[in-house]
Amino acid sequence: MSRGEVVMPVVRGVRWTVGAPLLIAAALAWLGAMALMPVSAEAQQLPVAAYSFDAGEGEVLEDLTGNGHDGTVEGADWTSRGRYGGALEFDESGDCVSIPDSPDLQLREEFTLEAWVRPQAESGDHPVIFKEIEKSMSYGLFLVSGAYPQGSVSPQPSKFVDDKAIDPLPQKVWSHVAFTFDGAKLRIFVNGELIHAVASGGPIASEKALRIGCSRYWKETFDGRIDEVRVYNRVLSAGEVAEDRATPLQTPQQLPIAAYSFDAGEGEVLEDLTGSGHDGAVEGGEWVDRGRFGGALEFNGEKGECVTVPDSEELRGREEFTLEAWVRPNSPVGDDPILFRADGGNYGEVLGIGIWSPARPEGIIGEGKSEWESVTGTESIEANVWTHLAFTYDGAKMRLYSNGTLVGTQAQAAGPTGGAGPLVIGCNPNWTSEVFDGRIDEVRVYNRVLDAGEIGVDMRTAVPAKPTVMTGEAEVLGPNEAIFLGTVASNDAETRYRFEYGTTTAYGQMAPETEEEIVYENAEQEAEEAVAYLQPNTTYHYRLVARNTVGTAVGEDKTLTTPPSEVSPEQEKLDREEEEDFTASISTLPPNFLGLNFRGLQERTIPDMEKVAETGASMYRISLEDLTHFTAERTKYDEVFQSAAANHMKVLFVLGSRHLTTNKSGLATWVERIVRRYGKANAGKAGSVWTSENAPYAPTAWEVWNEPNIGLNSLNPPPKREGPDTPPANQRPGNVDPKKFGDYLEVMSKAIKKVEPNATVILGGLLLVGTVNRNGAEEKEGKEDEINPEKFLSRMGHTDDYDAVGFHPYAFRANNGSPPKEGPDEAKEINQVRMKVRNAIVRLRQKLKSHLKDGKNKKLWITEVGWPVGVGDNAHPAVTNDIQAKLVRAVFSTIKKRAEHWKVANIFYFNYRDAPRGTRESLAWDFNTGLLDPQGNPKPAFEAFQLQAK
Repeated sequence: MSRGEVVMPVVRGVRWTVGAPLLIAAALAWLGAMALMPVSAEAQQLPVAAYSFDAGEGEVLEDLTGNGHDGTVEGADWTSRGRYGGALEFDESGDCVSIPDSPDLQLREEFTLEAWVRPQAESGDHPVIFKEIEKSMSYGLFLVSGAYPQGSVSPQPSKFVDDKAIDPLPQKVWSHVAFTFDGAKLRIFVNGELIHAVASGGPIASEKALRIGCSRYWKETFDGRIDEVRVYNRVLSAGEVAEDRATPLQTPQQLPIAAYSFDAGEGEVLEDLTGSGHDGAVEGGEWVDRGRFGGALEFNGEKGECVTVPDSEELRGREEFTLEAWVRPNSPVGDDPILFRADGGNYGEVLGIGIWSPARPEGIIGEGKSEWESVTGTESIEANVWTHLAFTYDGAKMRLYSNGTLVGTQAQAAGPTGGAGPLVIGCNPNWTSEVFDGRIDEVRVYNRVLDAGEIGVDMRTAVPAKPTVMTGEAEVLGPNEAIFLGTVASNDAETRYRFEYGTTTAYGQMAPETEEEIVYENAEQEAEEAVAYLQPNTTYHYRLVARNTVGTAVGEDKTLTTPPSEVSPEQEKLDREEEEDFTASISTLPPNFLGLNFRGLQERTIPDMEKVAETGASMYRISLEDLTHFTAERTKYDEVFQSAAANHMKVLFVLGSRHLTTNKSGLATWVERIVRRYGKANAGKAGSVWTSENAPYAPTAWEVWNEPNIGLNSLNPPPKREGPDTPPANQRPGNVDPKKFGDYLEVMSKAIKKVEPNATVILGGLLLVGTVNRNGAEEKEGKEDEINPEKFLSRMGHTDDYDAVGFHPYAFRANNGSPPKEGPDEAKEINQVRMKVRNAIVRLRQKLKSHLKDGKNKKLWITEVGWPVGVGDNAHPAVTNDIQAKLVRAVFSTIKKRAEHWKVANIFYFNYRDAPRGTRESLAWDFNTGLLDPQGNPKPAFEAFQLQAK
């Protein structure tokens, strides 16, 4: 895989944990790829240390990887004005962060050091990351001669190899610097681009501390701010460095500090939709409904028309800022202020049209009383046409954008000096005759600089309302587990949410661990997330946090207290280790809880079923794939039911979707014939395979198969299986028609219940739901069934025509993007897969409860879950036999423990035996998930499955 194919939607190096003892490194880019996306054969290692600098206070700089490389902060000041979130500010007076030595940090063969820096020194050498040895150094990343990035190593005592950038970094501007060593060459990167390289040997081993912002031996200290430090014990490629540059460790990109949609339509208040309270007082102007998005305010160029937002320290764009607006001027000749901040004649920042250059857009920064510098666009703004304008300042340059295109740049050493003046929209408070003439819409104000891509996104997107959230009361399930509850309303904008929790109000842990939940529609969603590995007899704080592109809503802080453990601390530790090693088994099971899947009719005789029964399975799931309306293969299916019963097993008969090509009348007749032959209600009667009315193993549940997301649910005549004219699965006609499928489901359900009124009808085959989330593109293309089960189910309707929902929560990858592999991280990676399955079930459970009538009472039948061995394609990587067995233990034991709470009726492993080698089927992942090899010999997973039945 290339680094462009990000395997996780999460930030490399962040600790998203499922509990205090378990630290999961993940990478959250709020949108991105999930468990089944393309992945490289080799998983890339995460940082050995990573620091977001977001704590804001205290004497400890926390290592977010969970490796324990916390630093001691000495002297440096916390600031909220980091590159992402907070930062530490150093002032050359001995400020330092010291991190104790560890073998992880003794980097000799290869490494990568990264940081965001905002320097302000004009001379001198300034360490960013520095590993000491006695009277010298091992490796380090510096700014030398003021602000030239340089990486250095000591291959031998008192000998240094330096790799220095050609140009200095701009002062008081954030820049990303990276220093790599691959065993032969040093490389220095600035803002994601390779600047220089030089040959070198590796650094001397060091058992001294790692420092950030200082060198104790040389008594040098950084002058400026440092943020987002990462340390790797491997070399990163240029693409990976660029990815880290664009991806914050913990805090997402800062949202606007003020945003206005102009959609109120009336009133004297312009609401700040960020929730920051920067509401504006509307004087004059006219509300209109013909804005760029929704409404707008129309100014007629008359004196006194203005929107005034009271002064706030937050609105004073001292260091960097971005101002944006959509405007539709009536006649842009001159003197059209759009956004203006000034204190008397002392200008702050201004965005306008024609203020000094007729009809052209302008950005202005004040430098004192009646003094300013400006940047001007190259083209005039057209009258009576909507134009998007943006004005940015990064600490060194002003930039002006028109319709997303950079149209002007001007060097500017200092930010605006304007004092305590209000921010006004549509007028110049110093010259009241200067009033905008036209409409203004979609104003955003940031206290950071946006790049061209971000400006383009804002240009195309309306300012939404902030989400609404409420933290609910948690359900405490025991000494180590709980479920967080709450509600989130998206307010008609894509909204992402998760729970924060921890033993203090600093929280520090999140659920879900590796990706946020997403609400796409204007609806209220119930939020529910399971957490494990909590400490017994401990009070936890938690809250629900939701965000969209305009703001973040934070729910009320609540607390829960776990009960004391019923066992000793020593036994608790043993139990924890046992669960983490996935050797636990459960002594009691619901009836017919464990099942196995089969492909075809290979295992149908009594000897076959004797071996199946050895697994401990009590149910056998098989699909009816006979296209002869159940005539040619009837005797084979008879053998399946009779042999299963002889071995004390029930059969779950899956009514395959290919039979939906018949007319409804024929379909009903076909279904009735099957249920009369094999069902419990007709046992002992004419036409039944059962000779006795007792028939304890006659089925009472029937699954209606539906897999729209892989194109197997064509309600039109199916295409040829092979040949040049065969359309791809996802393009087969009818495969995303929920309403049409619902109509056929009704026919089948009524036919089943006509014969067997008390039967359980299972809606089957929600295949890619839960463990796969997408970025919304599929939804926009009409493929939302595979990412939004609640949409498919609600559009399908017919909730009275099924009693349970079949679910396939496949999850193949750990959080590093690869399947679990044998080695030191094996247990952790297996546990990450286990938690993906666990949380998928929780999410579907709450979606059923939120979106379906009586959804909370519908049981889940986990009719497929499994892991392939030995083969795999891009979507389904393979694991080893031993790892497969451990995954079976981990996932099945977890589901058994929580079955009652989750309303899980049963779980079926997929599948019983691998396909024979050399066949076409043997190349597919799903024919290599077996508990037996192709010759029928048990694999380790066979015994693991047996343990679950005890």
